[in-house]
Amino acid sequence: MPMVATVLHPAFCLGLLLLCHPAEAAQARGLASARLGSSASAIPEWRVKAALAPAQTLETLAASGADKAGFRGANVTAENVTRDVGVGTTEAQDKHQCPLVKLTRLLNLHPGYASWGGQQGGWLSVPDSLTLGSWSQNFFAQNWQGVTISDANGRVALRIEETTDEELARKYQWREGAPPMSYANLSSLQGRWETAMYRTGFATENAAEDPSHARVLQMPGPSDSWKTFALFDCAGSLLFVAYLQASVNGFPGASNVYDRNGDLVVHTLADAKIARHLFVDPLGYLLATAEAPRLNDSIPYKDMPKDPARGGMLSYQLKIEEGGYANSSRLLETEYLWVLTAVAQLRAIEDGRTVWSPVLPQILPWAYWLPAPPLGPSPPFVYFLAPPPP
Repeated sequence: MPMVATVLHPAFCLGLLLLCHPAEAAQARGLASARLGSSASAIPEWRVKAALAPAQTLETLAASGADKAGFRGANVTAENVTRDVGVGTTEAQDKHQCPLVKLTRLLNLHPGYASWGGQQGGWLSVPDSLTLGSWSQNFFAQNWQGVTISDANGRVALRIEETTDEELARKYQWREGAPPMSYANLSSLQGRWETAMYRTGFATENAAEDPSHARVLQMPGPSDSWKTFALFDCAGSLLFVAYLQASVNGFPGASNVYDRNGDLVVHTLADAKIARHLFVDPLGYLLATAEAPRLNDSIPYKDMPKDPARGGMLSYQLKIEEGGYANSSRLLETEYLWVLTAVAQLRAIEDGRTVWSPVLPQILPWAYWLPAPPLGPSPPFVYFLAPPPP
């Protein structure tokens, strides 16, 4: 039965799951695959029994142990969680050298057609379809996976580049802080989410040694592969770092976002059944919901048509919650709505690249190695610009 997609008020905290004990904090993001599941393996009897019970909906996950006054986890409170210290504008933004991308709270993230030289798309307001922001990729660029974000007037405002933790540490002295599972509320929430999404799903197969016996297998879980992306202003100042999990076997990947100080600001819950992502903050409050092609359509991710002409990308509708309540995230302020939008867009781009990949970045290294025509006394073959591909 498909999950029911409802947009919850932030005060109805998704992390209010007091009946679950917090999982032990992971020591590194590399352990995320263990937290999010692994390939098929035998599962204990209690999980089989749980799978036979009615599936939990998003409402039951949110309502279990709910307290509308706000979540106070066993080890996490508003007093001992660092709140958005590293969220702010840069000097270039303050001096208006880099424009701010101003967005509404309900947007359509629409991919344009891909060409041999690049692709672009728009962030359209709902319902009037005004283009408030746009993104583009240049397939001629050496780092063609990078994304340029522009404001409503077409001015370059932000850039996103694929990178590594080592490079971030060397260039910006940036290091990842506490991972999501070190927050008691997120650990509890993630555990219940996994149970509802896939841990209680199972299949059977005949035992090779004895076909008369069948073994019960847990359904495959998410990927253990992650990519690192840095979000910069137009002048190259670091703003945020996003980790994106690969989407595999029809299973959408999750995302984690850290500020420039290395503190977690966003964790996503990826629906295993439909193309939907829930963005929550470290206290477990709902920040935004993104779903393809529209909110509440509840179409299975694996059944969504992925058009190669549009880079294999899905169109998403994004709803960002209202802020202004006690302990609300700064990412809900107008100046920072672009952060959640950019991460949702990056998620769509990365998922699309598993379906369609541009040809130009693959042939350019060979083109650089093509022989030049002989000129005068030059040798018949002159190689230039780049070494041969491996």
